[in-house]
Amino acid sequence: MHRSKLIEYYLNYIQIRLKANIIRQREAKSSIGDRERSEIKGIEKYKIQQMIIDQIIDDVLYQHPIKQQINQFENIIQPNTVKQFLNNLCGYYALYFYQQQENQGLANFWYFYRKMVKTLQVKYPGQVENYEEIQRYHMDYLIETLNLDIVQFLYGFNIIQSPDDQLQALQQKFDQFKEKHIQEVNIVCGITIHWNFIQIRQPNIIVLFDSLDNNVEILFAEEHFESLIKMNQKLGDEGNDLLYAYFKDLRQVLRIMQQLVSGKSIYQVTLDQVIKDIKESYLQYVHSDEQLTLWLKEEYHPKVIHDMLYEPAKRYNLKIDVQFLLDLQHELLSDLQKKLLEIHLKQF
Repeated sequence: MHRSKLIEYYLNYIQIRLKANIIRQREAKSSIGDRERSEIKGIEKYKIQQMIIDQIIDDVLYQHPIKQQINQFENIIQPNTVKQFLNNLCGYYALYFYQQQENQGLANFWYFYRKMVKTLQVKYPGQVENYEEIQRYHMDYLIETLNLDIVQFLYGFNIIQSPDDQLQALQQKFDQFKEKHIQEVNIVCGITIHWNFIQIRQPNIIVLFDSLDNNVEILFAEEHFESLIKMNQKLGDEGNDLLYAYFKDLRQVLRIMQQLVSGKSIYQVTLDQVIKDIKESYLQYVHSDEQLTLWLKEEYHPKVIHDMLYEPAKRYNLKIDVQFLLDLQHELLSDLQKKLLEIHLKQF
């Protein structure tokens, strides 16, 4: 779309939205308190819309290029991107980075964003508002409907949260990549409180597109890690704890990607994570026989360990080091230990 037409499109769109808001406010028969809240919400949306228009006009008139600076840590590279300024829209930015990896622009992003919102509004009439966050089922629908060559990976609070079908799709892509049948793997990652786009490129390069545009070198530098929290506090109301969890999880996701490009399967990575979590929980909470009983009943019941550890290890024929579980002495563990021992003996 021509730049002048793009400006005209957004100006007309905002005028229509503002008129509609005024009409709805006049016709409202709600209480004074509801009207006041509606007016405040309308003012907030007007400010957001004005900020977007200002960005578009500035981008079109002065054509500010996105600097092509690249940050790098090990085999992870991070190009500069269009930076997010509304904390709800990270999912749209992630999809935009898939489509537009070079020559990004603010006007171009807002045009793309509007197309995505319209697509969702057709499918979910009356349920999708402007400037609201993209839900997981929205992401599923857009990827499928637009036939995007994207797989998803969900991770949060130090746990792989992707269901089996997502893990299978991810593993299939990495298998094709390993055999060089494809040159890239496109991954939209839902991490704790934020969506990112990661592209795996030959030969084993991990490219992080992050609308927060934080330096990946700082992410892996412990002495500067706290500075990431301060730099991103203005983005929302999540609080320091969630921001801290997000950056820790982002770092772990990038480590997982490094394992995948090295040839490790996502199933093995998942099981290694499960074993690590069980062991850390045991070391943290169990210091007596009574605490072991309580831990097995309330934290990691043997049935939970069976489903999380034994079943996938058997199904995918994976190596697991569970010696610490075999060494525990408790009647609740006896049946599980027999099964785990079978797998353990085949490996060691």
